[in-house]
Amino acid sequence: MTVPLRCLRRALCGAFRRRWVRWLACVLAPSLGLLWAGYAFLNRYSCSDLESEIYLDSLCKNYSKGLITGSLCEPLCVGKEIHFRRCLGHGVKWRVLLAEWQGEMVVLKTPRPPGEVILLSYWLGGNGVMDTKDFKMTKQKFIHQANSSTFMNIAGNHYSEATLKALEDIFRECDIHGDGVLSYDELVTCWQLVETDEYLLYSLLKGKPGIPELCGTCGNLYAVDYAPEPCYLGEKRTWKFNVELVLALLDVVEAIEDTPYGTLYLCDIQEANFGVRVGKDGKLFAKLIDVDLSMFKETLMFKTEPKGIPCADDFDCGYFDCLIRCQDGICTGKLESNNLMNLCLKVFRSNHPYPGWHLQDPPESIKPQLEELLEQCATAGSPHIPKDLLEKLRRLL
Repeated sequence: MTVPLRCLRRALCGAFRRRWVRWLACVLAPSLGLLWAGYAFLNRYSCSDLESEIYLDSLCKNYSKGLITGSLCEPLCVGKEIHFRRCLGHGVKWRVLLAEWQGEMVVLKTPRPPGEVILLSYWLGGNGVMDTKDFKMTKQKFIHQANSSTFMNIAGNHYSEATLKALEDIFRECDIHGDGVLSYDELVTCWQLVETDEYLLYSLLKGKPGIPELCGTCGNLYAVDYAPEPCYLGEKRTWKFNVELVLALLDVVEAIEDTPYGTLYLCDIQEANFGVRVGKDGKLFAKLIDVDLSMFKETLMFKTEPKGIPCADDFDCGYFDCLIRCQDGICTGKLESNNLMNLCLKVFRSNHPYPGWHLQDPPESIKPQLEELLEQCATAGSPHIPKDLLEKLRRLL
């Protein structure tokens, strides 16, 4: 027996006239809305091992079809030498996976969403229509195309021997056949790599202290050596241990102060963006494991508010932690912060409960001097690291 629609409507309206029903509806509706929003957010950005394995499987299918290549494809897809362990994190831009290869832990990174195999017509010339089977691109043409496109968004106008070497290294990584020219699948891989800012930065600064070592690529996926956050080292947070971590960070900011492209500015300084490893000699050293908001000065000045724009403070003119001076209510276009200043302000003097590199509770013998130095460091508004302060911190610690 079916219930007439008007009877159902009358019953619902009658129930809603009751005060307790209205109250329950007012409470439940927002709660259900928040629960749904939370579920949607977690579903989009949660770290799923199953999803990660599906992604790796799809990457290997593209490799078997001849759509991509790279030095990691063979051990990952054919030899099964690279063993996926777990997902380290998913975000708006990245998928980060932990894997084991030849007895060492490595991090596999790829832009998110995974990225379909697409090739810009810019790289091909003309309308991009050609026989992919017979396609070839010389090293000279690749370097010219890369150097005049997105690569320059990272390196700016600092074209040098270091830039050329970085481009040659990328070409060599893609030229799996070793014949000095790029086939279609090799070029697809190369194009995806030069479209990835972090990979370019690591290539440009290869060998610098604090820069992860590139271990190979497969399509737009690349591997770097594993440097976990300090909280995963399992070490007790003693004063001695924290001092070693601080000294490791000082080495990093000093190294990226002077590069062939100028200073690399870290515009998002937080503990989670640094990893730590223990060297063979037992010494700790830090690495930059997230450089999404890191850039050289030319790129940074392009992202900040231009000179003459009204402002209330330095934050209005700058780009995240990279501050531009606001003077008399106007952006001056002058960089007002450096990496050491932000480290002192956001990490060394941080009151955050996370037990990282904090210089809290120092020995009484150095406490007054240390507090004075950190105060000077955190307020040293200039585009470059005050070398005298850096050395004083080192000597004191």
